[in-house]
Amino acid sequence: PKGTQWRNEDLWRKMGTGTHMALEPLQLQAHPESLDEHVANVASLPSPPPFLSLSPLMHGAGFMTALLMIAQGVPVATVSGQRFDADATLTFIKRHGVACVALVGDAFAAPLLAALDERADEALIASLGVMISSGAALGPATRAGLHRHNPALVVVDTLGSSESSGFAMATGEPGVFKPQRGVRVCGCWTMSCATWPRAVTPSA
Repeated sequence: PKGTQWRNEDLWRKMGTGTHMALEPLQLQAHPESLDEHVANVASLPSPPPFLSLSPLMHGAGFMTALLMIAQGVPVATVSGQRFDADATLTFIKRHGVACVALVGDAFAAPLLAALDERADEALIASLGVMISSGAALGPATRAGLHRHNPALVVVDTLGSSESSGFAMATGEPGVFKPQRGVRVCGCWTMSCATWPRAVTPSA
């Protein structure tokens, strides 16, 4: 994206496409030995609902998320037109039963919310389970408004770049720690911003 260069294997691994967590939706117990085996595994599963990328594919937020979905056999959709049309997008989501959408903060989410409020049709985003935002801030008022129309919607704020991929995410829901296979939990502790400097400063 934007001239950023990645080795294919590095990008594949950085996105976590080959991890056990990514294999779970494919119902696999082991990594495929070849690309042909991976394609066969994906093709053997029922086609899931589509993923809609509203984020421009020239940016990592749209391109990398779309690539991750394709690798797991999820159909990737885009809407036609040269400008973002909130009404057309809502109609598309409802018609095709879109389950996940990626967008760029309030620049996309605020017009979507305004169109939802105007049309007053709760079925418009009833199929949406996850909304991924990256590249710009998603305000709390917008998030609350989206939840008003779909209380079950999980809104995920991600932080990253085309050069580094994603490296942080946050949701408004309580987190659940789910270690990958082979991880052993030896203990649990918490750290506040006040104790962090002492924890990383070597003692005399």
